[in-house]
Amino acid sequence: FPDLTEVVYNEYLGNINNYDVLPEYLTTKHMGYFENYGFVPYIDDLLFDGDPMYGPLFDSITQKGDFETWKSHVARLWNHSVEVRIAVAASFASPLLHLLNVQPFFVHLNSGQSGTGKTVALMVGASVWGNPANGHYSQTFNGTKASMEYTAGFLNHLPLFIDELQLAKDGNGNLKFSVYDLTEGIGRGRAQKTGGIRKSERWQNVFITSGESELVSAADGAGAFNRVLNIEFLDPIIEDGAETADLVRQNYGWAGKQFVEMIYD
Repeated sequence: FPDLTEVVYNEYLGNINNYDVLPEYLTTKHMGYFENYGFVPYIDDLLFDGDPMYGPLFDSITQKGDFETWKSHVARLWNHSVEVRIAVAASFASPLLHLLNVQPFFVHLNSGQSGTGKTVALMVGASVWGNPANGHYSQTFNGTKASMEYTAGFLNHLPLFIDELQLAKDGNGNLKFSVYDLTEGIGRGRAQKTGGIRKSERWQNVFITSGESELVSAADGAGAFNRVLNIEFLDPIIEDGAETADLVRQNYGWAGKQFVEMIYD
């Protein structure tokens, strides 16, 4: 196809010879601090250029609804429930780890029964930064160790919310991932299909999780225990969970953006 070849060849040469007129874009593959530019995703004209599977997660970290409505409702929860207060405080704490050079750690809401509000408490914490609906910013434990590492690496300095611990256990009741490994802040080196070693993921954030059992056991050792704040409770921690869940699904993302602005100020 000589005509088509000539067109493609000329188009290629045109791109090579016109770098001065081609538009340039600032792109990122992960969230958090972006040296000399600011904090992702709060940078103007920034484009996501990472793994397409994280596109929806990137888009979920945004603002929606009314900040005052969110503040008023969360303030009532804050005064009523220490567990909600911990979840929200841990959410705000995540971008501070990098500045203070602190290792990642887990905050685990543990209730031995359903209907106590632990999932809604996670949603309130997630609504600090983005859409707290399950499958958007909030994730579940129904994934592999590798997927958790990649998600932590993508979020980088933002908190990772994971619900339903029981989904991460095998037939013998053992976790499919290592708390100690995740709190090391660096992923395992893995081979690429095209050859070579894939660059290891890195992160420095807070993991905020929930489940109907404790996250670590005696078999995990002191190192894992020291990196988990286990918050155990029996009584409901949110009086009207349905109302709160609906409100934070409609109003979210403002507090995190303002918090980052305060950090830079």
